[in-house]
Amino acid sequence: NTDYTATSTNKHKSDEQSALNRILQQTASNIIDVGALECHTLEQHEYIERVRMYNQRLNTLYTQKVVNKKALPDVNKLLVDLPSTERTLSAQPISLTDYSMMLACSQKVKKKNHENILDNPENNKESVSHPATFRVGGRASVSLLQCNFFSLYTSI
Repeated sequence: NTDYTATSTNKHKSDEQSALNRILQQTASNIIDVGALECHTLEQHEYIERVRMYNQRLNTLYTQKVVNKKALPDVNKLLVDLPSTERTLSAQPISLTDYSMMLACSQKVKKKNHENILDNPENNKESVSHPATFRVGGRASVSLLQCNFFSLYTSI
């Protein structure tokens, strides 16, 4: 009886060992040693070619959206796709005085919202559109801000 138990235990241990070896071998074959891989750096011409292709695809998508939007009713939207975002992101941010003026105007619009100043064009003296690039939290973010400040702009 003890021989049977010892044989059964040895067989069970060998089954477990073979299963463990199989798992270890499978894991070893699935691991990719990143340190052993060769580093492929892009050459300048490869980089320029990829940028050109990327910009070409973006421009194609942008023109398709413009064509599709012309079929729809003209809706003035604040967010649009910009085909050359690197130029916009690298541009200088708006000045502190412009930013302060926009904040003051938006606070006045919030305070005077009940007067419907935006829906009453007869009372508006001036309409101004401001494109702006903001830096939020140290990161550059782009916003095409088209604000109609109307009489608020002249009252500052």
